Amino acid sequence: MEKIFNGIDYEVLNKGLDIKYNEIHYDSRKITEGDIFVALSGATVDGHDYIEKSISLGAKLIIVSKNVEIINKDITYVKVVDTRKVLGFIASNFYGYPQNSLKIIGVTGTNGKTTSTYLLERLIGECSRIGTVEYKIGDEIIEAPNTTPESLDLIKMMRRTVDKGIKYFIMEVSSHALEMGG
Repeated sequence: MEKIFNGIDYEVLNKGLDIKYNEIHYDSRKITEGDIFVALSGATVDGHDYIEKSISLGAKLIIVSKNVEIINKDITYVKVVDTRKVLGFIASNFYGYPQNSLKIIGVTGTNGKTTSTYLLERLIGECSRIGTVEYKIGDEIIEAPNTTPESLDLIKMMRRTVDKGIKYFIMEVSSHALEMGG
């Protein structure tokens, strides 16, 4: 577990069973047995409200930024100052820093981001492309709910890119994400 929190200030609220974790999610609906749940506080939804649901689905490590009730002593609870700010670091630690193995190209601006990423893809050839229209990991197409995904989602897509032997990762970067520190 310590590897996941390398370089991050954290406090263990409860040390549960020592197991190997499978995946990290901030959406409790995606949790399966042995996963890690990160409770993100958003503008309208607070992930801390879904801790019990994530445990019922199999989460074994809960990462929070608030004091919470320990509802199961077999589950590890870890508190950090801001789950959203450390999510990318936790994901990088867990998934082995795939970004260090990629050539990453970010495109920002008011107009032309999507067109620019498509043109870059045509010039480069095999790559991953993240943007407004879709996310593309090699030949795999994924629906794009946001122009710029959460840091966890980016790290997971980068991991898949590296695992497929792809060297380039092209992405649209929204000005909103830049303002938020994304």
